[in-house]
Amino acid sequence: MNEDVMKRYDDWILDRLLDKYEHSLLFYGKNKVNISVAINFTKTFIPEYFNESSVAYTDIHTQLEDLEGEGLIRLCWKNGKRGGVIEKAVLDSGRLDEAYARVGRRKKSDKANEILGIIEEYTAGNGKAPASEKGETEGREKAEGREEAEGNGEAAESEEKMHNVQVEAECAGGILGNFLEFVRTRLENGESVARYIDMDDAAAFRRLCEGLSAVINNKSESYIREFSVQVFNDSKLFEKIAGKATDILRIFSDDSQGLKELNDEQILEEFNIYRNPTYVCIKGSGTLDIGGNRIVLERLKDGIGISSDDLDRVKICPESRISVGTVVTVENLTSFHRFCQERAMVIYLAGYHNEVKRKLLKEIYTVIPDVPYRHFGDIDCGGFKIWENLRERTEIPFEPMRMGIAELKAYGAFGRQLSETDRKEIRKMLLCPAYAEAVPVLGFMLSHNLKLEQECIV
Repeated sequence: MNEDVMKRYDDWILDRLLDKYEHSLLFYGKNKVNISVAINFTKTFIPEYFNESSVAYTDIHTQLEDLEGEGLIRLCWKNGKRGGVIEKAVLDSGRLDEAYARVGRRKKSDKANEILGIIEEYTAGNGKAPASEKGETEGREKAEGREEAEGNGEAAESEEKMHNVQVEAECAGGILGNFLEFVRTRLENGESVARYIDMDDAAAFRRLCEGLSAVINNKSESYIREFSVQVFNDSKLFEKIAGKATDILRIFSDDSQGLKELNDEQILEEFNIYRNPTYVCIKGSGTLDIGGNRIVLERLKDGIGISSDDLDRVKICPESRISVGTVVTVENLTSFHRFCQERAMVIYLAGYHNEVKRKLLKEIYTVIPDVPYRHFGDIDCGGFKIWENLRERTEIPFEPMRMGIAELKAYGAFGRQLSETDRKEIRKMLLCPAYAEAVPVLGFMLSHNLKLEQECIV
């Protein structure tokens, strides 16, 4: 306590009693016997009270006896001698409203109800989206330079209705719905939600919900600061909550959504939100058409990087069916540059793929469906998870390449031992049907305590 607070022992003691009350069974109505909320006066709790050279002793008595006179607390005295030594102060649970008012404090239940009210706005399913969603629409219109006028009222209303339908569909289930139900359940059970919510700042929780809803429903590519302007009319606000938002997206997503293993930046990229321009690197064999300009990959020693902004204009030319004998995705950049195989179209993934890269892969598969599709990555848990996720998200039958027992034997001297987390993950993967094709190598890794980065393989 600082010096100013110390002088108001009555408010300080009452505030601590309310803290204790809000963490008690009495607060949640779960007490099976009569209980009281009290604070024992000890040298640890209030040392100045026991300091003979301190004038606090008299101040404490005066202030707390006045507080007792107001009917907010009851004092228990040592050996029953009033005016002697206070043993404990007991909160009067019948005068709680007055106690909260006395210290200018909001009830914990009021704070919880405010948060629950925001959740209800998002989950009521009453045909209306949260009022905050209107701000999102207005922010997007402002960012795009559209002027509001009476004549465009019907169009704006139509757009907002369509957006509201999306929001309600997401809130009914999905990531945001899962998160809000988690918060609701914990609050109703009297459990902490401090990891995600400051109970004293309901406005911040509303902004978090706005940001999550906007991320989940985002369909167009945006840089993160542009996105923040569209949603909040503030270029930096979303970055302040992005870490918490991506944490929620990761934890409350379904396994099938493929977000569990991604870092924060990769999660945002899954929803078309980027910190910087993204590029797809492609080399080897094949012919591309970019806005009417033909690019023969064989003529470029190390390929070409295509901006995500240009990807919609990229077409795979039909003659690629003849020149391309296999399509290979590569996890890491060094291995991409080093990779060389005749008649192979090679695409750099940069770890986990994102929507931009999946879009290109699907375009390639549409034009060239009859060649082998292979993935070359690290021979570790992450590498095989990327391979499995790639197959699931693109629906292309990728096979692992240079990720087998032969490579572990040939380059094992450059490998590393498995961590305990690796071992747990491999055991899970061995039981998962999605990794059936990788069972032999996963079993070898486990039995030989070995994993290998793809840069070691030449």
